[in-house]
Amino acid sequence: MADKIYCYPNSDVLINKLGIKDEETLAQTERDITSANKYILDDSPIKGSFDITHLKAVHEHLFKDLYPWAGEFRTVDIQKGPTYFGYAQNIDSYLKDVLNKVKNENYLVGVSKSAMPERLAHYFGEINAMHPFREGNGRCQRAYTEMLAKVAGYSIDFSKITEEQMLKASYLSVHRSNDELEKIFGQVIEPISREEQLAFARKVLPPNDRVLKALESVAARESGQKDVQEKNDSPESKHLSMTDWKRDISAMKDKDIIGDGNKIIEKGLKGKFDR
Repeated sequence: MADKIYCYPNSDVLINKLGIKDEETLAQTERDITSANKYILDDSPIKGSFDITHLKAVHEHLFKDLYPWAGEFRTVDIQKGPTYFGYAQNIDSYLKDVLNKVKNENYLVGVSKSAMPERLAHYFGEINAMHPFREGNGRCQRAYTEMLAKVAGYSIDFSKITEEQMLKASYLSVHRSNDELEKIFGQVIEPISREEQLAFARKVLPPNDRVLKALESVAARESGQKDVQEKNDSPESKHLSMTDWKRDISAMKDKDIIGDGNKIIEKGLKGKFDR
């Protein structure tokens, strides 16, 4: 049955700002427009706290030139093949609860490389299961997850996997488990330098965000240590240590900047999370 809200009459083609009514032409135009907008997003990421408002803003940026409902959660139920996604009426409340936990986990900052695939797969899988937008969910999920990983200190290169691998992993995530998604994220993530991490976090996170302040504190101390160590010709690790991170978070807690989130950080650093 045709979607009477989002599609042209007697058609499966989505109503769009360009008036395109041919499905293949729309698909190609969509790829061209979103690729250009993704390039801009990579250079000038949208500020936010990785909540549903942030997710919506990412989708709006990618699709604003094509769909009038870009950045808005769908109002109809959808399926792809045998896969039924979350009910439209539950999207807002469900994802609000899920994505608020991203901030409680301090945007995954401090999570080890071995533990990171599981956490990225968890949030990617939750968004995928809801498929909150009428179209463009995969591209939005990947852009959102790339930003989250970079704030946490990792780059993601999805070109290392095929479209078929991603589709299979996404399908299994809804019907079985996140195991295949975890394998994919294990293949596509790489640590980035502290300088790159901090520069990106400053572009994305609000200026008074507690995690950003802690990152800046750690980076400043590492910079001072590096100067001393260079004089002594001794090596220095650029990775965030549990001791450094705890010290900065504890200091911020003493100043009432951060609350119970410290327990989440400690769990993250140890790689112990519940699904």
